[in-house]
Amino acid sequence: MRFKRVRLFLALCLMWTASIQTRSQPNDEAIIIEGFTRLFEDAIFLKQARITLEEYQWDDQANAAPILVATQTLETSDHGRFIARATQGRWFRLRLHSGSPPSYEVARDAWLQHIAVLNSLLEFDAIKTFFELLLGKKVSEWINEGLLDYIEMDSNFLPANRHYVTRNNEISFQVPLRITYKLLEQLGSSVYDNEPDPNSCHVAVTALAPKRSRHRPPPVSLPRRSSSFPCYYQNATFPAVETLEDCPHGASKVTFFSSPRSRFTHYLGINDNCKTDLLSTGLSNTTRDGGAILFNIRAQKNVGELKAYQHDSLHIGTHYFLCEPGRIINISPPQGPVGINDESDWTAKKTVPSVSVVSGLLNFACYLFPEITLAPETIITTIQSIIMLRIIHRLINLLSEQSIRSSVW
Repeated sequence: MRFKRVRLFLALCLMWTASIQTRSQPNDEAIIIEGFTRLFEDAIFLKQARITLEEYQWDDQANAAPILVATQTLETSDHGRFIARATQGRWFRLRLHSGSPPSYEVARDAWLQHIAVLNSLLEFDAIKTFFELLLGKKVSEWINEGLLDYIEMDSNFLPANRHYVTRNNEISFQVPLRITYKLLEQLGSSVYDNEPDPNSCHVAVTALAPKRSRHRPPPVSLPRRSSSFPCYYQNATFPAVETLEDCPHGASKVTFFSSPRSRFTHYLGINDNCKTDLLSTGLSNTTRDGGAILFNIRAQKNVGELKAYQHDSLHIGTHYFLCEPGRIINISPPQGPVGINDESDWTAKKTVPSVSVVSGLLNFACYLFPEITLAPETIITTIQSIIMLRIIHRLINLLSEQSIRSSVW
């Protein structure tokens, strides 16, 4: 009897020891999150940018809203980099707050070189010098209005189940200037007859191409609405993918579908120098830029989903996001979808502006230069009027060319 009591006592001790060990196990361990912030228009890193890390409790198998349990504030280094820690087993997202670029001159030049709206309309090679001499006052107005500041952005919603470190696993923010976003608003209105809704969220996503000469998982064809996907595609980041520094880095012929559904999707083109072509229209899937913007997704408390397919039926990624009114989510490399096929050859086609694009550019020019609407006798007495009238003249010519082309065909 006494021996049985000793055995029972030892068994209880072992159970108590096991429970202590279980309680001290991994949920308290931290995972490391690294990343960087840069302008969308050029590889200009954002120093001292403010980022908020939010941690959530969420069961991805249950149809319930995530619960915010912790927040912390970060600041990027002089090279635009940041590092943080999150609790293992939770979910998290990063929120980049709006701010000023390293210098407004740098931001202005990056915008001109990348978007090249004024450059293409004015047809001047020395656009920078011309801009500095004649539009200095106008640039000051844009600075005061915050047009040369960068906007707020959120990362996608990610599981804290591994370290987000090294170049192929970190989290990146490609954040546009407000002036670029205003251009997209005008294009949305003229091309898609749909402006960005401040009560909805918008998702910017890039599908990466795989590294060449590396073995890829075999393609898997699935129905578009199938709920069964290979596990290695779920929130996948592969170790062998192109990065933002590669030219080109995107996977072509990728389509995106969100839940809740977006009102319209703008697929981005690509120029010869591997810069994104925002003025591309009529695309139904990605170019080698790999990018798209899904506008006007209904805000909700539950987690949203973004699914990507290549060549119509190959599922290459499911990614999550939190959709709140007015927010822009950046599912950017290398946390976005990864293509399957090795596309070693690519061709960048020069965009021929459509009538709707030209109309959007005209609206954008009127937004940047409200003086255009003033009386002609007042306008022509200023040096700026030369630029404004040149813009209008160029736009009218583009409209005429498109009208003739449309009537011929």
